[in-house]
Amino acid sequence: MSSPMRVYAPDDWDRSDVALGLLELADVLLETRPPEEQLQKALKNPLPAYERANARRTFLDIQGAYRDNVQEIIGTLDDFAGTVQDAMKTRRLDPGDKAFTGLLDRMHLRATAQFQHSFRMTYPAAFELGLRAGGAARGMAPNERRIVERAIVNERQYAKNFSTDVVWREGRMQYSKRADLYANALEELYWLGFVYADLSRDRYIRWIMAPTPFGKNWGEHKPCIDCSWISGNFAALKRYWGIDTDEAKKAGAGGRWGNGTYLAQELARMAVVPQSGKLSCTTKCKCRLKSVAKPRKEPAHHRFLPWESQIPKTFTGTVEMDGEVVVDREHKTKRRRKYAETAEATEHKHVRRT
Repeated sequence: MSSPMRVYAPDDWDRSDVALGLLELADVLLETRPPEEQLQKALKNPLPAYERANARRTFLDIQGAYRDNVQEIIGTLDDFAGTVQDAMKTRRLDPGDKAFTGLLDRMHLRATAQFQHSFRMTYPAAFELGLRAGGAARGMAPNERRIVERAIVNERQYAKNFSTDVVWREGRMQYSKRADLYANALEELYWLGFVYADLSRDRYIRWIMAPTPFGKNWGEHKPCIDCSWISGNFAALKRYWGIDTDEAKKAGAGGRWGNGTYLAQELARMAVVPQSGKLSCTTKCKCRLKSVAKPRKEPAHHRFLPWESQIPKTFTGTVEMDGEVVVDREHKTKRRRKYAETAEATEHKHVRRT
């Protein structure tokens, strides 16, 4: 009989992100699990379990600091822009005075420059910590650097658009709440690193939906249709979306085994991980990935079926009409259209090693 394992929880164990880290810590430290749940050791020399667990903890610390920084950038811009706009609205300042409108534009540029600095500091770190969490004791390969660079360019478009909203007092969501979603987006880089840590043919990963009430993802009125599809949550697909279980399985919901298990290579080719902008829940996603053994049963599909979002999201502040991007904001429409086009062109896709 094996001896019990004791894990000492930190003081902030009741925070949801820390609790998730503890859950993953238990996953990697447990060694006496049933054969079907044991980790497939595809890497020749994987990092020790405690180092993989510590990578997650380090990521959460970086994400917390990044979240504070984003809030500070947006809070400062919001305070300044709100004061100037209110003064112009009440005619204490001349709305036609280019000195003030130019000042707003310069503040917008400063905010986007601050965002860019944060992206440069945190995105590579998040990806490399994901590599370590996946067991890889190495830095980024050239193809992975290209993935991170694309992610930085892509996220910069959303940041530019967001700061434009703040300056011109547009958008429906409270700015501080919206800023928090940008910090959530860092999670995507972590999980991308986790997937790319090992793309061996014998490495399997399971997509696990967040254990929140009624299976709902954080901030959603119903479970995310994309996360339900990818994870094989057929009950949610049928109850909330009216999707027939047999038809969903035939179409590849839940992967080839129907339970959310995928080859790491398949997830890489799908180009989607938790917190991905391709998901209908986007940065509200609370799912996670877990390395698992190959399912014992035969797969329902012997060929990998491509994945596409069931409800694709449009760029913030735009709608798509007849295949064209249409901006539904009043100010800086040309600028915003360019942001949307660049974001679409730099959306994450699998980049192979060369």
